[in-house]
Amino acid sequence: MLRHVALSSLRCASRRASTLSVKALSALPSLCRSNGAVLASRNSPLQTMHFSTDAPAPPQMTENEFMELADETLHDIQSWLDGIEEMLEESDIMFSQGVLKIDLGEHGTWVINRQVPNRQIWWSSPVRYDSHSGGFYV
Repeated sequence: MLRHVALSSLRCASRRASTLSVKALSALPSLCRSNGAVLASRNSPLQTMHFSTDAPAPPQMTENEFMELADETLHDIQSWLDGIEEMLEESDIMFSQGVLKIDLGEHGTWVINRQVPNRQIWWSSPVRYDSHSGGFYV
């Protein structure tokens, strides 16, 4: 049987999404149900998807499996960047304890590291993106 998100919740989310603020869009996942999803996009502020049954949970990767895969990925990125240090005198690329630091001198520093509890790889950048007149961040 299909479950539906309550109409009042949709109206509330639609009002929040119409402001196109980051706060409003980040509130949308709270409307998700175990067998449905609420999505926002530029063309349509609110779309819903319903599933007839709950989606099975993805298999969990063990901490050791994740650390091995993350380190392999970070080493691959480091290998891909080989040669940059010869091209830019001020550059320095280092990998240590799950953290890949890419310092490109005046061009900025990037840090890519593993987040074991979340099973994610995070990337910090010297580049930031500001809001455009429409309220979207690019």
